[in-house]
Amino acid sequence: MKHIRAVIRLLLIAVYTILLYSVLMTGMGLIRLFRRDAIRWRTSILRMWGRGAAWIFQINIVTEGGERPKPPFFLVSNHLSYIDIFVYYALVRGTFIAMKELKSWPLVGFLTKTVGVIFIDRSLRSDVKRVNLKISGHLTQSQGIVLFPEGKTSDGSAVLPFRPSLLEHPVRTGLPVHYAVIRYETVQGDIPANESVCWWENVFFPTHIYKLAMLRKIICTVRFGDCEYRSADRKDLARHLWQEVSDRFAPMTDGG
Repeated sequence: MKHIRAVIRLLLIAVYTILLYSVLMTGMGLIRLFRRDAIRWRTSILRMWGRGAAWIFQINIVTEGGERPKPPFFLVSNHLSYIDIFVYYALVRGTFIAMKELKSWPLVGFLTKTVGVIFIDRSLRSDVKRVNLKISGHLTQSQGIVLFPEGKTSDGSAVLPFRPSLLEHPVRTGLPVHYAVIRYETVQGDIPANESVCWWENVFFPTHIYKLAMLRKIICTVRFGDCEYRSADRKDLARHLWQEVSDRFAPMTDGG
């Protein structure tokens, strides 16, 4: 049964993604023709995609804490899995800063390149400056920025140190930075979330997503911070944000 569930879900997410992408591109053409807000249209479709993806994979999203930030916002979060993207697309109107390697993934790479995702090559220190400049152009009244400052996904045992380099824009402009904490659990009888939802140690992506698709249900809790942070120093800002997220993160043990 679980293998049938996985195959059906993966087929559904592929069909749903292609369908919404077609709607998105058709709408973008018409909106540009009539000089309307293309970014607002794009974030609306991506929000629909995130909610649909969560439904397909049976991700039950529960929000806690403060209010969700509204554009233009700068939001940081811990990073556990690629499905973090489903969740934040479903919850807020924003785009992401992602690793350059994502562009080379079949289908996923092509799609992300055309929906406003900002890519960074973390192997090149010089690329940080380019990305920080690009961030300013992506913050609008219709769209915010979601950043995972750990720089990679973790195994859910703790929050990794936050890298301060991509906090240059809020430091330079005085923009307040919001934070959120994301965590997953699985139901009794399924593989624990730290093994089946968290994606780390270079596990082959198709193998991992197939295992994830076999799960009956995923409980995702997102706790939004009840305050914002400003600082004139990137390292100081990163340290405070890491402390807030770390203090509110419950380690994902084998029990959930």
